[in-house]
Amino acid sequence: LSNKAVEKIVRPSTDREKILTEKTAYQTLRIAYLEHKIKTLEERNEQLEEDLLKAKQANPLFVIGDYFQRTTVQRRTLGTAKFKITKLISVETIWLISFGALAEVIANIFIPIIVEVTPLGAFLSLLLPLQVDAVLTMLNISGAFMEGMLMYCEKNYVRFLNPPLIAVCRGGYISTYTSLVGLVEHGSELAPRPYAGAVYMLVVLLVGIAANLAGMHFCRLILWVKRGGKNNMDRGVVKVIDLSATIWDDLIFNLVYLFIFAAGFLCFQNTFTYEVEDFLSGIAWVTFAVLVGSTIEGSALHDGIQWGTFRCNITACVLMAGSFVAGKYYPGIKGMSVFRKFIASGCGAISAFAGTTSDTIELWRCDRRSTAVWNVLVNAAMMTCIMYPLASLRTEEERLEALLNAPDKTSVLHRFAKAWWRKSEL
Repeated sequence: LSNKAVEKIVRPSTDREKILTEKTAYQTLRIAYLEHKIKTLEERNEQLEEDLLKAKQANPLFVIGDYFQRTTVQRRTLGTAKFKITKLISVETIWLISFGALAEVIANIFIPIIVEVTPLGAFLSLLLPLQVDAVLTMLNISGAFMEGMLMYCEKNYVRFLNPPLIAVCRGGYISTYTSLVGLVEHGSELAPRPYAGAVYMLVVLLVGIAANLAGMHFCRLILWVKRGGKNNMDRGVVKVIDLSATIWDDLIFNLVYLFIFAAGFLCFQNTFTYEVEDFLSGIAWVTFAVLVGSTIEGSALHDGIQWGTFRCNITACVLMAGSFVAGKYYPGIKGMSVFRKFIASGCGAISAFAGTTSDTIELWRCDRRSTAVWNVLVNAAMMTCIMYPLASLRTEEERLEALLNAPDKTSVLHRFAKAWWRKSEL
């Protein structure tokens, strides 16, 4: 190479040096700007933390909680316990059982009273045919509505930790409050009419999906009003609140059981028509249902038909059908409170009517619309396959019961046959 070529390679041109110098200066200014921005954000964050601390100190509940934290070495509550109580039962399971027992009390004691005393019962009788159970239908549809509200609130507004309050409310309270098994059982009562039972179950399931959507939009409207009409609803900004750092976990837990014990005491005093045996059996079977449901439930990923929810539904329906078969061969167990509440509370809490509606909506929102339709059809087909044999069994039992309760006509027939024979002889 010549000397000029070597000099051109070793010493770049003036234009290239100028470009590199300008880029270096730009990057230096950008780094300085970012450092200034970080410093400003840190100062803003410190100011917000100070304002938050002042707001907490102005809250009387914070003062009470701070007092308890200062007077005890460590708050040992259900919310702060990070360990499993046993190998099978965790803290979240205790919360699920608690909310399930609360739903058992409300759905079986207070909701029927509200429907009977208030104009709600007359309104439901106008909307529904006379043969349809208005209380069961209202519980399922209102439960789906609450499920939609809680699901939207957890995804777009606030998420609780230690315990995951909304999650245990959906898995414990809503699951016990609604009953897919109740739909199948009531459908078997309507099934002697052509297709009445299947149509009833499918219509309630579709209305439940619509109620779930309505609950989401209702919660969205409430949050929109709360935020002053700002359209920043679905941007993923979700508050995370650790309840173990507050006293709210203790307050909620104690209030739940205070309500349950008060309802049990009123049943013991015969204030309600609900018997004490049914009250105790219902809570025992709800505990059993929570443990079974927690074992067989599936994944929360909506990547296909939700077989975990389907397993809960089909397990509950098979157990209910098996109970009716056992009642046929052992009629004495039908009058037992444990048997009745196993079907109504135990199997009802294992099944997931509201969970089926929310799974269908999530599949639809994830652009898996055909899978969402199949999710409905699979559960509806399972309910129908259980319902029709149960209806035939119920019809046979009703026919036998009618024969047993019919008046004795043997003597009348005997006299008629004897008179006809004598007349033929003459």
